[in-house]
Amino acid sequence: MLKKLDAKLRAEGYNRITSNIPEIGIYYKSSDGGVRIIPVVDYHFGFHFSGNQYQNLINQIRNLFVKKGYEQIEMLSLILAWDVHDAGMMSQYGCPRWIIDVNAVQLLIYEDQPIDFHGLSGLVNDVIEEETQAARKKAADETEKKDIEEAVQRAALKARNMAENKDGTEAAKEAVKEAVKNVLTEPAAVDKAKTKAAIATLFHKKAVINTLIVLINIIAFMVLEIGGSTTDAAYMVEKGAMFAPYVLDKHEYYRFITSMFMHFGIGHLTNNMLILFFVGDNLERAVGKLRYMAVYFISGIGGGVLSFLFNSGRDELVVSAGASGAIFGIIGAMLYVLIVNKGRLEDLTARRVGLLIFFSLYYGLSSSVIDNWAHIGGLIAGGAVAFILYKGPKAEARDTENKD
Repeated sequence: MLKKLDAKLRAEGYNRITSNIPEIGIYYKSSDGGVRIIPVVDYHFGFHFSGNQYQNLINQIRNLFVKKGYEQIEMLSLILAWDVHDAGMMSQYGCPRWIIDVNAVQLLIYEDQPIDFHGLSGLVNDVIEEETQAARKKAADETEKKDIEEAVQRAALKARNMAENKDGTEAAKEAVKEAVKNVLTEPAAVDKAKTKAAIATLFHKKAVINTLIVLINIIAFMVLEIGGSTTDAAYMVEKGAMFAPYVLDKHEYYRFITSMFMHFGIGHLTNNMLILFFVGDNLERAVGKLRYMAVYFISGIGGGVLSFLFNSGRDELVVSAGASGAIFGIIGAMLYVLIVNKGRLEDLTARRVGLLIFFSLYYGLSSSVIDNWAHIGGLIAGGAVAFILYKGPKAEARDTENKD
């Protein structure tokens, strides 16, 4: 991945400075008296860099370019991490940073970080897509090779059995020839490998319901932006955002649903849709379309209800909106599904999802503008719905057989 990142950055006009630490490369690009700097850190197992060391490194890089005469300096770190938690703790101080989870092959941009940096997110996602496709091709090739080897072994066993049941060397030779012919002409091994590869490709396609929900959120945002400003609280209340006094006094209970598809600004929408796009796909494939819809809507409503109960008792008036409650429900349900599946499903692990929950709640609690009660309500509701509806892979297989 480092080589591909290096090639992409150089193609975009970035120059590279090699630091005295092999795991760290510094890319920069001058523009109109200013400079954009991208420190790239290969945070592999066995490499440890403390928060103070990281902050000192960032300061040294900044001072280097100040001495070169640059007045306007923009900087964003890219951290390739095998241990996301450790890398996140190391990099919480210093310049803005993105983390690339090497295990899951995905870009992590937390809520307090910039969504883009002069087109860098597209460049990084291109590299990630190339890595993902290469990994899938390798897995398909290995599967095909294994299946063909198994077919050859079966043919050799068949030849040996045939030879033992016949007298003389000529009979044995004929048996071997027949077995080899079967291997060359029998399409079972190749067909089986191709079928598995096709299923794997289909398995990684985006889930229909989740993709539809993402599109609905985006379309709703565009419609709202055309009619006004999504950062205007009064306008959002008028269009259906959650506002406790209107629910209490006017009984406008529809706001529990409409507020789930409204977002305050493009940054709010982008953060939520990125998480939903990736985690939601995994959950839908695991539990099925109808149960996924149940998790999404019950979690969204559950988060809205807990937020309403908390905010209705406060002196200040609060306007809330967003798919965060539903998304936390998706994450909570995903955590339960992962636990049932012994900690791993597709490219997700219980540990990673647990860390995602921890960091999301942590950043939410540290911000006064995030509705943490909606997050907590959605998380609890999603886990509860998954507990009720999802039985685990073995039970699902038994149910399918019984229906058949």
